[in-house]
Amino acid sequence: MRFPFRGVTYGTFAERADGALFPERRLLRADLRAIAASGFNVIRTYTAPPDDVIDFAGEFGLAVLGW
Repeated sequence: MRFPFRGVTYGTFAERADGALFPERRLLRADLRAIAASGFNVIRTYTAPPDDVIDFAGEFGLAVLGW
């Protein structure tokens, strides 16, 4: 099965309050929404994404590529 891959890198960011190297949830959600709206379907992170990154990515139909 073919997967039309259109990806973009996402990160690395300054440490947020919980120690994850990603933006705070409000900005993270807005970023991922904008990425999906721009026609991307994959994000590649440089550090292990916390659960909220995986959850929001799925909400917007984005796959997360290994770290």
